[in-house]
Amino acid sequence: MATPVIRKLRAGFPEAKLHFLTSLQAEFVVRHNPLLDRIYVYKKYRKMTRPIQRFFFRQCLRRENYDACLVLELQEEYLRFAHRLKTCRMRLIGFDGHADSRLLDQKRVYDYETHVIKNHLTLVRDFLKIPFGPDDLAMEFHFPKRALETFGQKFSREFGEVGLYFVMHPGCTEARPYRGINPDILPDVLDFLLENDITVFLTGRLKERRQMEMIQAKSRSPQRVFLFLERDFYDLAALIRHAGGVISPDTGIMHIAQALNVPVLALFGPTNPAHTGLTGNGCYRLLRKAFACGPCNHLSRNEAWAKLDCLNGAITPCMKAFSDREVIEALEEILKKRPRSLNG
Repeated sequence: MATPVIRKLRAGFPEAKLHFLTSLQAEFVVRHNPLLDRIYVYKKYRKMTRPIQRFFFRQCLRRENYDACLVLELQEEYLRFAHRLKTCRMRLIGFDGHADSRLLDQKRVYDYETHVIKNHLTLVRDFLKIPFGPDDLAMEFHFPKRALETFGQKFSREFGEVGLYFVMHPGCTEARPYRGINPDILPDVLDFLLENDITVFLTGRLKERRQMEMIQAKSRSPQRVFLFLERDFYDLAALIRHAGGVISPDTGIMHIAQALNVPVLALFGPTNPAHTGLTGNGCYRLLRKAFACGPCNHLSRNEAWAKLDCLNGAITPCMKAFSDREVIEALEEILKKRPRSLNG
């Protein structure tokens, strides 16, 4: 979701050197962005070597002698790291709202009822004087050269000709609260897609294989439901790029699909769609069960402890509340938009 900020910074400062510091997990999203001059990867070094490794990494960044540093993350660890890069000429710009925000030179309050992208662009507008409009919220995703061609060859060898297909990403196992879709409704959703002559690819982690195989086995035509687990990020993005649509909770898969202009059906429960939902006027449907206790993904530690039974990794009641009929009706609307096939 940082790609709109990158685009606006490049438009506002076309001659400037634009460097981007990212986590190892998110590097693939920006690695081939042509608007960036350089990418640095922030690594969680092993405890034994962390001090010396971070020291040399900071020294490397300090030598760049930046004019400004935008801290888009809210985690205090990243802000403290950015502060140690500070030189006499560098402005440190970020969001207020936690103890270490006093380290910032310029700051504004982060609004959890406003989309992440709009929060980022507002920071750029207020302190770097770069205006933005509704069209500037669009995300981007860039592939390496020949990645799509290579994927097409691998896809044909492994799966043959599948025609129109959807990608279904049932869960988000790394985040708490758990954002996964209730697996009990997925066999009926699969059957609806299969009845409409749509093949389905189930994506996820290798540790989710058993659950995926159970969902696959419960469908009426399991031979047309394929598992696509723990693949290269660009292969996964290419699979989404050629899909007729994507079904996902609030995950990176959902955002990649929208960045690639692929129809999306997004299911929201513990997270707030106003903050991390879909943006723009693309072909998508967003379903949400608005429980009185939600959204709960930004609870304080004490508040989260009070809801431990709900947040301990099990599927939350708000995600269990979706019925197969609701999901199928939303898919019917998406199918009216004539989604694309692999060869389309």
